[in-house]
Amino acid sequence: MDYMLILAAMLPIVLFIVTKGKRVMQLVWEMLCVQISWPLM
Repeated sequence: MDYMLILAAMLPIVLFIVTKGKRVMQLVWEMLCVQISWPLM
């Protein structure tokens, strides 16, 4: 029973991460590059 509740809660989160994960990682990478490079500009 507990496993079913955990799976029901985690499945939409996992699906969202799989579908949006690539774009999120790209945005995080760009933000990190800007934070590192802005003092040098």
